[in-house]
Amino acid sequence: MRVGVLGSRGCGTSLYLIARRKARGGKADRTTGANRARKQVAVACVSVLALPATLAAPAALAAHAAPGVPSGLGATDGCARDGHPALGDKPDPFFLPSPDPDPFYAQPHPSPCLPPGTILDSRMIPFSPVGGVPMPQHLAWHLKFVSADTFGRPIAAVATVVKPMDANAANPPKLLSYQSFENSLGTQCSSSHTLAGDTNNGANQAAVSNWLPALVEEGWTLVIPDHLGPTMSYPVAATSAHITLDAIRAALRFGPLGLTPDTPAALWGYSGGAFPAAWGAGLQHSYAPELNIVGSASGGAAGRVEHFFETADGDPIAFPLLLSITIGFTREYPDFVPRKDLTGAGEAAVEAMRDGCVGGTTDSTPERRTGSYIDFFDPPPHTTAAGQAVLARETLVGGGLTPRMPVYLYHAIEDPWLPIEDVDDLFDEWCAAGATVIYNRIPVGEHLAAIWIGQPDAMRFLESVFEGEEFVPLPGTQTCN
Repeated sequence: MRVGVLGSRGCGTSLYLIARRKARGGKADRTTGANRARKQVAVACVSVLALPATLAAPAALAAHAAPGVPSGLGATDGCARDGHPALGDKPDPFFLPSPDPDPFYAQPHPSPCLPPGTILDSRMIPFSPVGGVPMPQHLAWHLKFVSADTFGRPIAAVATVVKPMDANAANPPKLLSYQSFENSLGTQCSSSHTLAGDTNNGANQAAVSNWLPALVEEGWTLVIPDHLGPTMSYPVAATSAHITLDAIRAALRFGPLGLTPDTPAALWGYSGGAFPAAWGAGLQHSYAPELNIVGSASGGAAGRVEHFFETADGDPIAFPLLLSITIGFTREYPDFVPRKDLTGAGEAAVEAMRDGCVGGTTDSTPERRTGSYIDFFDPPPHTTAAGQAVLARETLVGGGLTPRMPVYLYHAIEDPWLPIEDVDDLFDEWCAAGATVIYNRIPVGEHLAAIWIGQPDAMRFLESVFEGEEFVPLPGTQTCN
């Protein structure tokens, strides 16, 4: 295995290749960075040491299963179109993002009453994932397909699929679903835009620089869903999990990829991408039982979403993401924040942030909102009965979802925003329910650093489940079943 320089492979990729080479008895060389195509991606590599605030942030993603979805059926079987009466129905347009100007993303009317994963449209794209620089050696497409929101209402979702350069590198083919930490409210911030050359979302570009080179070298086929959905309901977990699983269905059906219905698939996500992976793993056996998902890797996940409302309040790094999460929840659950509960600062924040990326704004106001939660909401939604009902629904611990494939969890012990104790409880809960879980409690760094620190072992786990080999965890890693 060749070990390239950081500038051509990405920060975590180099760590992964070094670790894998050591595991295979080869000599590993420490590599250093070269020039990046864009400043955002350069900052992503520096963040291994400097941990800047602008490229990644926590997201709390979890929910109970969509109401009224029969076991073994996709959420749109039967085409449910009614909102949940206790949680409201149509969202207030004031909270919604501006429509995507690209007609490919438009929602069909009426809503598609078709099986989930049905492809509605496709197009080849110039694959330009980092800094807008084209990588013509990779064949990539956008797929538009049928999925469902939290309540089982049909939606059209989008994912990007990438065919490996060497189709024989992974024989038989493997399909990896990577959920990026989009952490955003604006439609232009979705993964499909980033992968086609848009540079608005620095977090997406950081993720791409981190994982793409290693995954390409593995020869795996990739599917990267826009898991926040057409309304960018960050970070609603049921919608994200549905879209993630239905994107796999669509990829398996897309002829140019050369996959079959039994192609093994795996899930991987960190922070804002962790719970589409973790919650999708728990939902798969009831929502998409036909899929051959062999493993799921989730890092930096929120075991209890309500704790982020405490740890992020007033934090200069995390607070803009807390405001974004509040807006995103309200897009899916209109009663989470009725507009009357917004203060003047809250109204201004929604207007400024509803199309922003990673907690940013899209008007002339300061790029990142700071302050205390009570400055923006009266009363704060996590203190109201309706808000607490939403947070209970969006919390992974106690959700009753037990993965039926091997799961790899990794989390920084010193994560300041997403307490390690919540992931400890999730590990205990899943183990008690009979799940096979490998849990790496990372002893150094915190939430941002763990993106890169945790990647090498996550990659080794994915390799092992795809190859059907025993995974040998790092010393100190906890395992069960």
